[in-house]
Amino acid sequence: MAVKFLFFVFFLLTVSYQSESVLGRRLGKFIKHFEPLYYDPGSLHNVHRRAIEDRSDGNFAFSAFGKFHRLKLRPDRKIFTGDAQILSGDGKPLPFDRDAIVRGYVEGETHSDVYGVIDKKDGFHGKILRGAENYYVDPSSWYFDEKQDFPSVIYKDEDLEYDHAYAEIKKRFIPKVPERTRRSPKDGSSRLRRQTKEELEKNACTLSLYADNFFVELFGGKTNAILQLVKQVQAAQIIYMNAFNVSGIYKPYGVTFRVRTVVAFNKTDTLPSNLPSQVKDSNVGINTLLDYFSSVNHEAVCEAFLFTNRDFEDGVLGLAWIGDGTGKAAGGICDKYVDYGGGKKRSYNTGIVTLKLYGRFTPPRISEITFVHELGHGFGSKVC
Repeated sequence: MAVKFLFFVFFLLTVSYQSESVLGRRLGKFIKHFEPLYYDPGSLHNVHRRAIEDRSDGNFAFSAFGKFHRLKLRPDRKIFTGDAQILSGDGKPLPFDRDAIVRGYVEGETHSDVYGVIDKKDGFHGKILRGAENYYVDPSSWYFDEKQDFPSVIYKDEDLEYDHAYAEIKKRFIPKVPERTRRSPKDGSSRLRRQTKEELEKNACTLSLYADNFFVELFGGKTNAILQLVKQVQAAQIIYMNAFNVSGIYKPYGVTFRVRTVVAFNKTDTLPSNLPSQVKDSNVGINTLLDYFSSVNHEAVCEAFLFTNRDFEDGVLGLAWIGDGTGKAAGGICDKYVDYGGGKKRSYNTGIVTLKLYGRFTPPRISEITFVHELGHGFGSKVC
């Protein structure tokens, strides 16, 4: 029987310029150096589809930064829960190709990791982790107003320049639990721990992700917006599986995440689950936006996040309620939908992430750090 080898090599143009060129040039505000990748996204997409049919790894090989990168990729089957739903704002299912979400490794490197997306228009975009050197591959359309003859850009995460303080929050409000619903510190703590342990036994915390009208507009439609949301979770999986392995509580598997619900809505859609109409407004501050988002019942998941593309005051990129296991305050992972009196019901297992910083689009590395940072608050971290 003939053995089929699926192999796709992209021959990149290596060009040196004495004058200013795309090679070695700064890319936007935050990336000081990048290289272009020249290939046919449609051909890569076809290779990926054939690999799925043959139940084998697809291959994406290219040269960049003086190295040959041979990626082995297949659909990421562990990113969604078995009952996951992908919905529009009106609650109707959205057509979505889950096989576009990929995970893999660099051939010949045992401890490498690769995650991202393969789509027909933009090809591969995601992250390549090769030990001490990590690379991002993004669509060139994110950074250039005019269409380029290279569909992707690649850069090292060390070539990102930004102030980490932008991701910090100066104010965090921890809502107090009303007297009539307050549990004793002992009872409240044990209840929260039982819920968390149940999720950890499955090695996963479930997530609901929302792409608002600004986020959907940024990426040119709901499908592209959803792809970007899922990439955020893939990044969090890698970080938390490693970071939480250092404690005795979470060994040997760490903490990981699964997407249970994705909701994407544009400016003409009905808002999901009776979210206040102000959620679509551009002039809503991040504290107020988080309160609006928390007015929906999110207790079916461990944590819910709203992703947006708005400029918030003081360059704030994210906000989330801080977890509390004492029973004295609400908030954090697995928190319940509670009546706080006066008709005010809230789920405080929520957070906000934006991709805009002082009018500029932030590359994935920055939004990933923000998302992971805010997830940490849900687990109880009070360090900004």
